Amino acid sequence: MRTTWQPFDHTQPLVITEEGEHELWFRLADVEERRIIKMDSRLVQPLQLMKTTAANSVIIYVDAKSNGGNGESWTTAYNNLQQALDDAKAKLQVVPTTKLEIWLAAGIYKPTKRTTSNDPRTATFQMQNNVAIYGGFNGTETDLTERDWENNETILSGDIDNIPTDNSGNSYHVFYHPDGLQLNSTAILDGVTITGGNASGANQFYSNSGGGMSNEYSSPTLTHVTFRSNEASYGGGMSNKYSNLTLTNVIFEHNTATHVGGGMYNYNNSSPTLINVTMSGNKTEITDKGAIYGGSPKIYNSLIAGNNGEPALHSSVSATIENSLLDVAESGNILAKFHQSTTDIQPDTYTPEAIFIDPNHVNPSQRNYQLRAGSPAINKGNNTLNATATDLAGNLRIQGGIIDLGAYEAFPYHITYERNDATSGDAPINKLTYQQGDTVTVQNNSGILERTGHTFVGWNTQANGTGDDYAENTSFTMGAQNQTFYAKWIPNNYKVIFESNGGSDVAEQQVLYNEKAIAPPVPSKQGHTFAGWYTDGNEEWDFAMDVVTKDITLYAQWTENPTYTMTYDSNGATGGDVPKDTQRYEENTSVTVQGNSGNLTRTGYTFAGWNTQADGQGDSYAENDTFIMGTSNQILYAQWTENPTYTVTYNPNGATDGDIPEDTQRYEENTSVTVQGNSGNLERTGYTFVGWNTQVDGQGDSYVENDAFIMGTSNQILYAKWIPNPYKVIFESNGGSDVAEQQVLYNEKAIEPPMPSKQGYTFAGWYTDGNDKWDFAIDVVMEDITLYAQWTANPTYTVTYDSNGATDGMVPHDNQVYEEKAQVTVQGNSGNLTRTGYTFVGWNTQADGKGKSYTEKATFQMGTTHIILYAQWTANPNPPPINGGSNVSNDNNDSPPAKVKITLHTNGGTAIAPIDITYNTKIGDLPIPTREGYRFAGWYQDEELTKPWAANTVLRENISLYAKWMALPVEEPQPEPPIPTVTFRDIERHWAKEMIKELTEAGIIQGFEDGTFRPNEVISRMHVAALLTRAFSFEQVREGNDFKDVSPTHPYYEAIMTLQQAGIVDGTNGAFLPSEKMTRAQVAKVLVGLMGQTPEGTGSFTDVASTHWSAGYIAVLEQEGIALGDNDKFNPNVPVTRA
Repeated sequence: MRTTWQPFDHTQPLVITEEGEHELWFRLADVEERRIIKMDSRLVQPLQLMKTTAANSVIIYVDAKSNGGNGESWTTAYNNLQQALDDAKAKLQVVPTTKLEIWLAAGIYKPTKRTTSNDPRTATFQMQNNVAIYGGFNGTETDLTERDWENNETILSGDIDNIPTDNSGNSYHVFYHPDGLQLNSTAILDGVTITGGNASGANQFYSNSGGGMSNEYSSPTLTHVTFRSNEASYGGGMSNKYSNLTLTNVIFEHNTATHVGGGMYNYNNSSPTLINVTMSGNKTEITDKGAIYGGSPKIYNSLIAGNNGEPALHSSVSATIENSLLDVAESGNILAKFHQSTTDIQPDTYTPEAIFIDPNHVNPSQRNYQLRAGSPAINKGNNTLNATATDLAGNLRIQGGIIDLGAYEAFPYHITYERNDATSGDAPINKLTYQQGDTVTVQNNSGILERTGHTFVGWNTQANGTGDDYAENTSFTMGAQNQTFYAKWIPNNYKVIFESNGGSDVAEQQVLYNEKAIAPPVPSKQGHTFAGWYTDGNEEWDFAMDVVTKDITLYAQWTENPTYTMTYDSNGATGGDVPKDTQRYEENTSVTVQGNSGNLTRTGYTFAGWNTQADGQGDSYAENDTFIMGTSNQILYAQWTENPTYTVTYNPNGATDGDIPEDTQRYEENTSVTVQGNSGNLERTGYTFVGWNTQVDGQGDSYVENDAFIMGTSNQILYAKWIPNPYKVIFESNGGSDVAEQQVLYNEKAIEPPMPSKQGYTFAGWYTDGNDKWDFAIDVVMEDITLYAQWTANPTYTVTYDSNGATDGMVPHDNQVYEEKAQVTVQGNSGNLTRTGYTFVGWNTQADGKGKSYTEKATFQMGTTHIILYAQWTANPNPPPINGGSNVSNDNNDSPPAKVKITLHTNGGTAIAPIDITYNTKIGDLPIPTREGYRFAGWYQDEELTKPWAANTVLRENISLYAKWMALPVEEPQPEPPIPTVTFRDIERHWAKEMIKELTEAGIIQGFEDGTFRPNEVISRMHVAALLTRAFSFEQVREGNDFKDVSPTHPYYEAIMTLQQAGIVDGTNGAFLPSEKMTRAQVAKVLVGLMGQTPEGTGSFTDVASTHWSAGYIAVLEQEGIALGDNDKFNPNVPVTRA
């Protein structure tokens, strides 16, 4: 065979698939000496390479999550393995040469088919020739190469009773292959985990050997299979009898044998082949029985270590071992030995920690038996004995030119960390190995490396820090050689503090470790000369030689300079203290002269500064002046200037009695003068002393006793200050209307008040109690005084009614007497006067009816003579004859009509239709029109509105009536007045204070000019009318009917008439009695009228009998919670007060 040289890419694997001896020749190109290397390799048997499914293979699908199907696809997959095995067996019976594959999706599968029907623990799986079982699918793959058996774990479990914590009911064998099956290499199991088998039965081999798999005369092929946590009396993970199966990339972990072979038991010439197999964490309960017991296994690139103190192989084993690592018993310790071959065993022993990355993890399932960086097992194998192209992890088997020992091949490169002059701590250790292109995370300073005077800042590829920098936990890409990282250090910055010990400030410095500080500018200190910088050990610092190795404080040292004092002398002062100057001054330093800070005083003198001589003949200095200190102590003497003085005189300023105060003291300018009081009891008729003033007319500065002022530069006169006294002028109206009192200053005139009124009298003036008439234009008030109203009785006249021919009844009687211009209300026919053949039609001032006529309730003004009113009569019409005929001729029919008409002329008011009424009948109330801006004043019989219409007049003819109106006063819009502030001085503690304030602010009620409210003063009827009309709006319900004692000029006329037309008040005998007091019972009637309620019910007040005229009104107020009374009494006849 011809040999040719081909370029070799070390990044691509060279795969040899033919069994036998192979020679590999390598020639190093591009070097001066072309060196040729020969490498021998032997492949003991063909490799089981990963390949896609053969074209003639039949796939049976199984997915534990499936709802069950025919196994022909993932969507119709079987949901247990036994169905697939049965299906495969049936297919092979039809076509024995069929190649079958069973694809298992990730999940847990348990055997269901028993070999002994009455023993459930005989349930087991059985492989078949020409059937390959593959696990590790996710249930979507279409090609075998797509599966990921490492992450899609497929578990074949013997826990058939589903009690994970108790394996006594588990299957004897997860797989049981009796001698009748005669399995060969076409029976394949790949990518599964076998667990939970418990071969604890009594039969030899069957049922007590090989908890995970038991083989008799069977040699199947197992790849990527893990035997975990199985138990048996013999061979916890597997037992073999006359069986030579092949195991590639298989793991045995945590399996247990009660007798021998914690991982595997081989019996009767069994010779299994182990390639890239790891056995760890397995145990036997009898010591020294080995992880593998018996047989002649072939062990290639495998690892058997860490099996709970058991040796890898029992002495009964006759093994072929190549490139493997096995535990052996050595002086009682379990150590690792190197096996390049069965006979080539190195004599040295190594601890597992020196070989593997993490062989002693507390969790056995997490122990890592990959070779650590620097492991002595790296490159210690024999390439000619290589049995596989990849290791257990799937990495290229030969890296770095020579095969490693064990199941894992280390990558060719590693990383080393160097302390690089660290003075303490440890460099990190990276146990991993790497291949070119790997991404590596740089470790942190986990060993706490430290270096005196330096700070760790990461790693560098050069010891001197000139290479590439890498921070902790950053990453880099591995090159084609080992990598060393050196700790990188930067010198620390240290603080040099300069403590100037009272001198000027010196800035601190930041100095690198082992570097020199810079000498700072020389500081200064008053009175001292700088002597250098010293350490706290009192050693002078040499800035040219000394270096900084830590934070340090340097202290200034000083030499004291000679100094002199500054002293102040009071020089005759009578009070205060001289200033103190505790400072010491060097020669040629500036001294600032102090002021009179101690308030030195000298009687009669003013402080004028300082002088170097007591007599003032030296150098003079004022406050804050400066001078240069000489070579001796200095004294400065206080200088004084004599002060001028002034007097204070008191003037009585019109006093009529008493003595003026005297002040004999003399005052300097700016001194305080305390003003005296009225110690001499000065008095002035009609005035009150209120202090002193700098001017006679009181327009200057005012002072009271003990006030103080500052003396100026002239004598001061203080004049007594007087204010006139206020005196009370009381007006006693002697039965007339109230007149408010006045406050009048002394010697001032009182203001003439509004003229009072008194029923039946004419006001004659105000008089003193000495009966002297008061002249408001001349007389002045000198004291409290009462003025009394004098009255002249008015003449009165009577009204008499005459029957004027009446044949029956009585004339009305009017006992009232009337003054001139008083209003008289005409009475009706209250005595039922009658006259045969006539009808009463009213009254007239003349018997023949030629005077003025009046109807009932008509009014007129009284003149200056007595009045007689004569009854007026109208002859009745003759009745018709009894026979129905007429008593008059047919030519002139005078019979009365059946109806008469009243035509109402509203004179600008709302229109009212005529009224038809029956002849010879009376009519009482007539409709009332309305007119904006006017008040209806009644119906009149004439257009001139001189003859009022009398109610209840008998109508025998058509009539016209005319409305009379009174214009309402037009109020011009005024700006909204501000809400008054209530400050009545006599209601502060009154029970009605808040209500009074509220009514006053609303403008409903007012106080008096003297600032009082007088809450307990009795209120009159006219004032009640005013208050009600201010507080409420009223609707007219009847014609206005003037009261005879309330003329249209009366100040409360409108308020009283509003209540009358609203039906609230009626008066008595045609009079309202406006000045009379209103009782509580009368107010009750008014309030019930306002409320629109009916006066009825019974109250509980003990002083209101049920027969009392106001009982119903008071009962309503009690029911409404308005009237509360006092001790169960209402006091109905007590007048109402303003509160």
